[in-house]
Amino acid sequence: MASFSGEVYVSSSLGIGGFGPRDVFAGSEGVGTVYRFAHDGSSQGVFTSGLVGGVRSIAFDPYGLYGNNMIVATHSGNVYTVSNTGVATLLAAVGADTEGLSFAPQAFGPYAAGTLFVASEGLGAFLAISPTGVVTTVVSGIAVPEMVSFVPLNLGSSGNPVEGFYAASYPNNIQKAAASDFAAFKGDAIITGEGTGQVLDIRWDTLAGSFVVTNVASFPGQAEDGIFVTADIITPGVPEPQTWGLMLAGLGALGMALRRTRRTR
Repeated sequence: MASFSGEVYVSSSLGIGGFGPRDVFAGSEGVGTVYRFAHDGSSQGVFTSGLVGGVRSIAFDPYGLYGNNMIVATHSGNVYTVSNTGVATLLAAVGADTEGLSFAPQAFGPYAAGTLFVASEGLGAFLAISPTGVVTTVVSGIAVPEMVSFVPLNLGSSGNPVEGFYAASYPNNIQKAAASDFAAFKGDAIITGEGTGQVLDIRWDTLAGSFVVTNVASFPGQAEDGIFVTADIITPGVPEPQTWGLMLAGLGALGMALRRTRRTR
């Protein structure tokens, strides 16, 4: 029954904040509606609708600063909190297409642990959004920032080679970097740049009292999305909230990237 057009974004609930565990939520950039699919396949239906601008990203607040609600960003730059009953409330209006969503696993410069950060393609900027909806520009001048993911603090802890960073190099393949490649960047924000194929690291320089941006990799094609796989995803058990928050903001979108129709920008 679900109807999608344009890019499709998929995420999974955390089992906290009144959301069932592992239910799948999906929306598309053509429609301001999010659909819910029960994890056991027993039901599907509209979860929330009437969002201004098509759905560009879905994430779940793992820390509680945003009420453990669903967070949805749209093509028009609106960022909503959505309760477990599907009630959407405008959190902030960024003003331009916003796709990437992620939560800081620890204090990030002047921002508290659990703060929501977004990557706005339309503004070419990396932004922080407070629980009261105050929008702050952290870094500007980024060429079409696609997705933001914070490097998990436990990345590489299992020694399993599956751990690492995965992102789509559109339209051909998925690129992987080993967990060890990000050992020096734990807690930093990683942004994939759709316009340049760059992978940017953003970190807080305590001595300088400012954020530093470093290009740490380049893609052979158009960089799409970007997620970290950790031991909590590979092995059985219930992951810590911070790991879910880092993973699920972009997990579904990576799978969709290679099935997209090429867009003209």
